[in-house]
Amino acid sequence: MRVTTEQSANQPGRVTVPMLRVLDLLLSQPTRDDWFALQIVRETKLGSGTVVQILFRLERWGWLVSEWEDLGDAHDHRRPRRRFYHLTGTGARKARQLLESTLPRSLRLSPA
Repeated sequence: MRVTTEQSANQPGRVTVPMLRVLDLLLSQPTRDDWFALQIVRETKLGSGTVVQILFRLERWGWLVSEWEDLGDAHDHRRPRRRFYHLTGTGARKARQLLESTLPRSLRLSPA
């Protein structure tokens, strides 16, 4: 399923079901600022390449911002650094509008 909307610098030209799933997950905890790609992959059960491309697109549109984890924190946990993502105010608003217009309420993770 693809939903076509008017394309602009900060809005998608087409929206896919995987993008809706990622947005729905991010909106399920809108103030959370420590989502990372692998966690989103696990939660949505989408492929890593799909999730990363969606995150890049959402960041380019200004719907998400990201920052790298502190190197010391990653080192303390003996793992590579993570890139954390969170929705901007505009992103959360536009994502809600998009989900309300395309995805039935019964299929959403986030509260009504």
